[in-house]
Amino acid sequence: MSRRVSAVAPARVLGKPALLSNVGPAYVPPGVLNGAKPGLMLQRSWASFHGGKIVQPRTDPWPINDRSFQQECIRTLTGYLTTQGYDVAISTKLLVSPASKDILNIVQFLFQKVDPNMKLGKAEEDVPVVFKRLGYPYQISKSALYAVGSPHTWPGLLAALDWLVDGLLLQEAAEAAETFDDAGPRSAFENLNQSYQAFMTGDDDECERLDSVLLQQFEDYNAELMEKLAKVQGKVTQVVDRSVPACEFGG
Repeated sequence: MSRRVSAVAPARVLGKPALLSNVGPAYVPPGVLNGAKPGLMLQRSWASFHGGKIVQPRTDPWPINDRSFQQECIRTLTGYLTTQGYDVAISTKLLVSPASKDILNIVQFLFQKVDPNMKLGKAEEDVPVVFKRLGYPYQISKSALYAVGSPHTWPGLLAALDWLVDGLLLQEAAEAAETFDDAGPRSAFENLNQSYQAFMTGDDDECERLDSVLLQQFEDYNAELMEKLAKVQGKVTQVVDRSVPACEFGG
């Protein structure tokens, strides 16, 4: 599942699971929020969008120590931060070997995209819990947070942050899809969730089948949009053709 998808879905790699949540509206990480009202994303209950299923994790399939994989994650993370109002100077070079303070600032920023009221207490305690509650399929150990910027721990956390960005992008696109009157975008996102389930259970054949269905859905939806656009352009051309003589000779 390495192809990228355009149109309604975010242009992200489908081979990395999107955000599957078993988090509920009442979730409050230990030591944070202090009773504040959860943000919009938690109120919406991400589990309802993803079918409410809790998927058992399989062996981590991501090549987190592969340089090209890390570079892709860094580009994704950098792009998201620069377009979402992150107020600290950020670059791909910085994220190759970031300082602990930079990483924790990024984690805080992304968590507040989930819940604007969220504030980290002890990172080594709160970060693993939040990721677990959000449905991240692999464990982030407390020990990894004690040396968060080291070459041994950063690749794993980088992959987790990339997963979180994928989920935020998917959620934004899903919310946008709900505004459409037609069922095309909604059906595509349902299919994307099924593909996630198959990916997490190791059913590669089903992943390929669902990928093909998803791609066909996007192609059909794009073809429908192009047909509607052509009709509108035709009407505009007719109006222009009728109005040009009046403009040229009427005065």
